[in-house]
Amino acid sequence: MVRARPESISSGTVKNVQSKFAVDVFENKKLNLDVEVGLTPSGHFIVKQVRTTDSNKPNLKTDVVDSLGSDVLDKDVENPSQDKEVNKEEELVQVEEETEILKKNYAMLQAKIEELKTLYYSRPRMFDESILNNIERKLDASYSELYKNNIYAVIQGDMEILSKLDLMLIYLFLVWDNSYTYFRDLLNVLQHLSMSLIFRIINENGSIFDKSNLVALQSSKDALGLKELVSNLDSICLKWNRLVGLIKDQIVQASIFHHKDELIKHLSPIVNLSVRSDNYKNDPIRLLKDEILDLIERVENQVYKLKAE
Repeated sequence: MVRARPESISSGTVKNVQSKFAVDVFENKKLNLDVEVGLTPSGHFIVKQVRTTDSNKPNLKTDVVDSLGSDVLDKDVENPSQDKEVNKEEELVQVEEETEILKKNYAMLQAKIEELKTLYYSRPRMFDESILNNIERKLDASYSELYKNNIYAVIQGDMEILSKLDLMLIYLFLVWDNSYTYFRDLLNVLQHLSMSLIFRIINENGSIFDKSNLVALQSSKDALGLKELVSNLDSICLKWNRLVGLIKDQIVQASIFHHKDELIKHLSPIVNLSVRSDNYKNDPIRLLKDEILDLIERVENQVYKLKAE
């Protein structure tokens, strides 16, 4: 007899034949058998149900057996050890997925930091430091490389803007004795903007993304926290570009005028960025600067929070 696989049998496709007969067993006892034979679509016979009745123990039922006498296990019966293996595999898959998400978010974080560095060191193809060097000499000042880079960063190294600053300085020298102080203040504010905003983030020796903090963030298990960091840095990139555009436009507007009072009026929103005054509290440059500063504070707090977890 060919043995069929029990799990291949469908109740809707099997033809059943029932038969009752008695067999002698040991110790002169008789067992009455109630057999239901199934025919599979492939032509194989299989015992679907077997009921035995001991003559001494009426109505006693045996387990269901197949045609070769082996126990037939219901395929829907739970197997605890198998369930544990399945759960273990699912946990491993989940851990791998979470690890990949963490790696992806950290890579995005690094990419955003690099984007900010690119914005900070952005220079045109024909960039030349000579103009700022000339302004430095006229002001009888001595600027560090970092100071100059901060000024270049806030105007993206725009040579036209630097030229306009140089011309305004020459004009103010001719008509205003206090031009030295005013122009020094203007340059100090420009360099401080970069120093306190974008450079604060990219500084490898700073308090936000120094090497030790980056190592800690790389080991972080907080995928959502890393993603939020990336989102805030992305906002900073966009707002920084807008801030640079506003500052360049303000300098261009000031350069149009050839009267000291008008020139100073248009440069004042920049020069007075750090001055607490109601006259400038709603100025677009100040508002945008404050928004970036708030985002940076949020980023710094997020970094410390992720380190502590």
